[in-house]
Amino acid sequence: MRAIDFKYHLLDKNNNLIKPLFNIESCTITYSSLFTLKSTANLKMKNDNSIDFMNDRIKVICRLNNIDYPLGIYIITSPNKDKNEDLIYRDIYAYSPIVLLQRDKMQTRYFLPQGSNIIAEVKRLLGTHSYNIEEGTFISAINKEFEVGTPIIEIINDLLSSINYTSLYVDVNGVFSAKKYVLPSDRNIEIEYKEGKGSILHKTVREDMDLFNIPNIFIRYTNNPNINPPLIARYENNRVDSLTSTVNTSPNVDAQEVVDVVDINVLQDICKKDAYNASQIYSHLEFESAINPVHSYLNCLYVKYGDIDNKYIETSWEIECRVGGRMKHIARRVVNI
Repeated sequence: MRAIDFKYHLLDKNNNLIKPLFNIESCTITYSSLFTLKSTANLKMKNDNSIDFMNDRIKVICRLNNIDYPLGIYIITSPNKDKNEDLIYRDIYAYSPIVLLQRDKMQTRYFLPQGSNIIAEVKRLLGTHSYNIEEGTFISAINKEFEVGTPIIEIINDLLSSINYTSLYVDVNGVFSAKKYVLPSDRNIEIEYKEGKGSILHKTVREDMDLFNIPNIFIRYTNNPNINPPLIARYENNRVDSLTSTVNTSPNVDAQEVVDVVDINVLQDICKKDAYNASQIYSHLEFESAINPVHSYLNCLYVKYGDIDNKYIETSWEIECRVGGRMKHIARRVVNI
């Protein structure tokens, strides 16, 4: 048995509670881990003139079996007004607080000198926002510059990428967060979905792999007048155990120019590396479940349904915030082909 409902709180710009909201007619939360803004909320509410649509925020909470699970804090944007008979409704498209860093842009040219502490600079750029950035000692190896008008979030994510951190995300309580990137193979399982008695997994489970356009012959060559004679390297995937090899399917050639290379041996190594990288693709899994409010950023899932029995990284999810609503999931795993 699952007792579930949803609550909505109106917050000020500092995330302090103003009041509970009882005028929300519908709400859908969409979380996309691979997008800059990460999460959005589509809400429909009866008009409330006390709301400051320029500054106030909405916190969405799922109450499951008498336990509150926050689903995020959202910045109100585009509050369209519709009149239906004697009632006025607002259709609201709201974003995670990352939108504040997307709107905030550099007013002068940004320069970070070589030897700077990357984590300290990310925190400085976040200013007065609450943050939880995993600590580490990382020093910039080169000078970094960005043009006037560059969004703050673009600079922060560039700095985080340079030290192999996740991109910036916001937790369910509005705290800006980032941590060291961990390979999927090294991740611990956080959430499980298994078929059987008591399972909240629905029967709509689909796994797809697109093998149509995977190259199996790789050619790398030079066309630079300073490299004479021109160099050319070739690598063929002819492994019997590979689904996309020339043994098991027709030739599919990937030919690309390499502008700068020291000799034929290095060119051959580049050719092999590109072939290896192309032999890893994503298998995508889509499924539905009853609402499970513990999901967040890039969760590591284990799914067991029929012949599907693997660990996945969830890239997006969506919750229809109503009693009886469903939750949609999209996840992926690396498959060697």
